[in-house]
Amino acid sequence: MNRIERARGTLAQFLTGSLGRRLGLNLFVYSLVGLATILLLLGTVIDQRFSLLEQKEIAGHVERSKAMLARFEQTALTRALDWAVWDESYDYLAAPQGAYESGNLNLSSMQNIEISGMSLVRFDGSFRKTVYFDFASGEADAAAAAAFERLIATPAFARMMAETESKTGFIRVGDKILVVAAAQIIRSDESGSPQGYLVMGKELKDADIAAALQLPARIGLDNASKTTRVTNTPDRATIIEPIQTLEGGKRAAIHFSVPRSLHREGVNLLWITMGGVALLLTAMILLLNWRLRHVLIRPVASFQAHVSRISTSGDLAHFDDIRRDELGALYREFNRMTDELETLRSKVEAQSFAIGKADSAADIMHNVRNALSPVQAILGKLDQRLHFPAETNVKRALDELEDARLQPDRRAKLLAFVKAAFAKLQTDLAQHRSDVHEALRSVGHVDEAITSAKSSGMPGGEAPTECDLTPVVGASCAIARHSAAAEVTVDFTTDERFRVAMPRVLLAQIIDNILTNAVEAVAATGRGQGVIQIHAERLEQGSGKFVRLVIRDDGDGFAPETSSALFERGHTGRRKQQGGIGLHWCANTLNACGGSITLTSAGIGHGSTVEMLLPFASSAASADDGQSIANAA
Repeated sequence: MNRIERARGTLAQFLTGSLGRRLGLNLFVYSLVGLATILLLLGTVIDQRFSLLEQKEIAGHVERSKAMLARFEQTALTRALDWAVWDESYDYLAAPQGAYESGNLNLSSMQNIEISGMSLVRFDGSFRKTVYFDFASGEADAAAAAAFERLIATPAFARMMAETESKTGFIRVGDKILVVAAAQIIRSDESGSPQGYLVMGKELKDADIAAALQLPARIGLDNASKTTRVTNTPDRATIIEPIQTLEGGKRAAIHFSVPRSLHREGVNLLWITMGGVALLLTAMILLLNWRLRHVLIRPVASFQAHVSRISTSGDLAHFDDIRRDELGALYREFNRMTDELETLRSKVEAQSFAIGKADSAADIMHNVRNALSPVQAILGKLDQRLHFPAETNVKRALDELEDARLQPDRRAKLLAFVKAAFAKLQTDLAQHRSDVHEALRSVGHVDEAITSAKSSGMPGGEAPTECDLTPVVGASCAIARHSAAAEVTVDFTTDERFRVAMPRVLLAQIIDNILTNAVEAVAATGRGQGVIQIHAERLEQGSGKFVRLVIRDDGDGFAPETSSALFERGHTGRRKQQGGIGLHWCANTLNACGGSITLTSAGIGHGSTVEMLLPFASSAASADDGQSIANAA
């Protein structure tokens, strides 16, 4: 026990005996808490968004399968009507003759219209003629014909067709599923009353389903569910779409699966994002720790060494590190005290050292606390809002909605409540994202301030005059995608990864202004959505090298003769001017940096194209040709 206590005491002394270690420990603990909070928030947001996108994609596949079945029914109905609205069919039903049967109810005719079975039936059941062919063998299938006739020549089916001009659906004949279409047989001029009906059936095979869906698919005959079922595995989503047959009871279903590409991309994006945030925060912690040592710990250690030398030598010397901050004031106060207390050196020296050390520690901790308070306030606000108040009620509503016996008016009220709850959740999530962005911007401002202070404090420190084009355009694309004016799809491709000879801030302001104008042009069309395409490529003109950046939009455009006036000071093509740096400033800035800008349009309603020539600096790590850098629906 004594060894454990001594070890604890030694560890506590080690951690608290140095100001640098104490600050480093506090920074490490606070950073871990912040990292965990940010990663949790990012993981929740990314997982929810990609899950929603995947649900929409699967819903689209389900709708495709339903539409496919509807197309099969419509095709069968079209062929049935061709034969039912025909004088020869009408006359045959009234007086059956062998010429009609030999000329029409044969293998060749059935193959031409891709129909496996056909039956002509009088309403009163006094006559029925059914044929069924096996296309694989080329022979008539009497057993299948009999089973087909039993299903579509019942008195109930005849009564239904006497009251209905046409009917489509599916039936099961043995282990086969047929799409059938029935129609009343009438003359082509619609004279005479119908005496019966015609039914055509086409066998559905796995190959037909797979070709229509363009996916591996099969027909299953063991389905017991009346609703669509979706089963997920880590890599694929299996969809079972029921086929309700006309005879009831016996059911079938379409089975097919699709890859869960969005799920994989979401997981990859989550890991990449979490890794990037962790690396960024780690780098910031190391940088902040280095700056704390450079700005605070080392000067304090230097002052402590000076005091130690005075204590060892007994010589009250001035501390010569002249600063204009709080430490400088402490140094000057110390020097004044050494002058005043020279005669009382031994006693006053110890007291001044103790007082100076205590004041220094108090000032340092006060400054650190003030520096961390904004970030703590933002994280505290997020911690208070990260909950879903209606979670219990929504779960209860969803449980109640699963009850098939639920009354329609109650179901409608519950659905409205769930929609309202999730709309409120989306609003809260948008606010959470805004707070996170605000925190990240604040941290970014700290980083820029530190970098700026470092540059200004060293010989030759100047603002960089080159920048990487890709991240600048990517950030501007994100701004355009999230514009409230219209839903805009932004696509950025580049032949290489370029560096341009321009300050990053100026280039970002120019591209932001161009994309803002493009979004306003899209919004002015009234469609509510549009597309902006951006492409960067290398261009050589004479002895100069440039990066050609082209930005196209499908907005409202402008008259070609007004192109030159758009670059005049104060000119605007919008009724409601919302400020901004303007095309005049963009053109002047690019000209000053050695570039140029042109703006063209094929006319009102045909969109516009901005072409910028940016001074080329170098090519960074090359990207895949035509790779999309920013894209949103």
